[in-house]
Amino acid sequence: MPEVSFVVWESTCARDALLAEEIELRRHIERVADQRRALPLGGEVPGRYSFQGEHGPVDFAGLFGDKQTLVVYSYMFGPQREHGAPDPSPALFLLQAG
Repeated sequence: MPEVSFVVWESTCARDALLAEEIELRRHIERVADQRRALPLGGEVPGRYSFQGEHGPVDFAGLFGDKQTLVVYSYMFGPQREHGAPDPSPALFLLQAG
């Protein structure tokens, strides 16, 4: 039987411990994802809104065009500002048609 040096044995133990931590992390991520999927659907837009589209006024559903996903980039401007507000002003949202 070949001899295993202490350094090799120690690093193998460290890798095994890290693998156990990674497995637990993956399980935790899956538990959180299950909780997220269990939440009720939300984000319904109540009422009728009109937006200024490329070719004039458009309702909310019209913003999607022929696509299933809408990407919205929100950037706020403060009162009397010519430039956007400092962080955390920019925000990106993904909305699904439905």
